Amino acid sequence: MKHNYIYDIIYENVCKVVHRCTSDDDIYNEINFIVKKYNEPHRKYHNINHIIKCFDVLNNIKMNEMVNSKSFKPCIIFAILYHDIIYDIYKKDNEYQSANQFDKKKHYWGISDSDSIKIMHMIKSTTHKPISQISQFGNYKTYMCDIDLAQLGCGRYEFLDNEELIRKEYKFVPDDIFYTERYKILTNFVNRKFIYYNKNMRNLYEEKARKNIKYVLDRQDVFSSE
Repeated sequence: MKHNYIYDIIYENVCKVVHRCTSDDDIYNEINFIVKKYNEPHRKYHNINHIIKCFDVLNNIKMNEMVNSKSFKPCIIFAILYHDIIYDIYKKDNEYQSANQFDKKKHYWGISDSDSIKIMHMIKSTTHKPISQISQFGNYKTYMCDIDLAQLGCGRYEFLDNEELIRKEYKFVPDDIFYTERYKILTNFVNRKFIYYNKNMRNLYEEKARKNIKYVLDRQDVFSSE
């Protein structure tokens, strides 16, 4: 089977934490399934590039006791890998369906039942409803959300490109409805005390994310004032 760098990045990350593997060919067959799902034609932002960028964020986070722990690494890697595996632009339960899809695959990867429960909670948390860090698996969920939102804090041109890609995913939605809903989502983020739950993520992305969001919210040609 011919592999490209995307397959190799995924393989490298999962094999850091998988302790009971099948053959390399079987692993690549599963990766092939994952890549095909993320390359579905309706995906413009929520595609395999988003997953690779999430892995880049994870691998560049300043190490602390939580990030470097043996229990955290397999959970965050598989939560990243499967968190958007189901993405139906006409449905509102994608995060829950993605968690269910991971649940079907957990034994294939040799993931323990206890870690699987954490991973499913992490995937479901990417609805981005507020999370208490003292809630069940709170620290795990907050890191997953922070990584998922890291691209809010990327460079300005990339951020604007991402906004365009998200618009293309929902091209069937009329402009007035789409931008009204997008305004609400972005406003909810900037109205938080912090966009990112974890200090090491705030240090990297908070200031840029706020500037990026403010920039698009202030664009009168896109968002009508409320």
